[in-house]
Amino acid sequence: MKIKYAILLILFFLFGCVTTSPQSSSSRYQPDYFRNCKVRYSLIESKLQGPFEFYEPNGQLQIKGNFVDNKKEGLWVFREELTGVKLAEITYKDGLRNGPIKLWYSSFIGSGKIAGHKKLEAFFLQGNYHGIYKIFVPDGKISSEVEFDNGNIKQVKHYDYDGNLVDIGKQEDIQYGKHAVERDLVLFESYDKFIDTAIRFGNKIEN
Repeated sequence: MKIKYAILLILFFLFGCVTTSPQSSSSRYQPDYFRNCKVRYSLIESKLQGPFEFYEPNGQLQIKGNFVDNKKEGLWVFREELTGVKLAEITYKDGLRNGPIKLWYSSFIGSGKIAGHKKLEAFFLQGNYHGIYKIFVPDGKISSEVEFDNGNIKQVKHYDYDGNLVDIGKQEDIQYGKHAVERDLVLFESYDKFIDTAIRFGNKIEN
């Protein structure tokens, strides 16, 4: 029972740390903030086309990706605002998350000591999680796996610090998995909102 309880606490901590917004303050979503930033994009016949780049006031490249006909396409990379630590890689097709994604720990966790350590690897299929969703502790060892079938959770597995399978999740663990997905979606929506606001109010770099 104690082992089970400890596993659930670790799982809760890890899932709770999954979401890291590109900005730590809601004020960073206000128009005045974006006017001090630089953003590169192209409009062709009123549609976003080609490379997108967003730079913080200090010159740090924070977001880089690509648009095709107003839709995100290919690999998008998101970095921490001041340090440049990579936070996320998300693959898109026709504007939907489609393909591999990776998340890393930020400087806001563990006093910055684990910044840049891999946190999550997963795969999307047309906007839904599909296949194996892996969660890692900061030293790189796998902690948990969630198996998805087109957005539906099939199974949850937990591992000890030596990488040995110690538990195949029951219903309560599946609920943790669902909470993790909900937090992920909040993160992804914050990225989308940030990009939209940057395009609207940012200091556009002329090509």
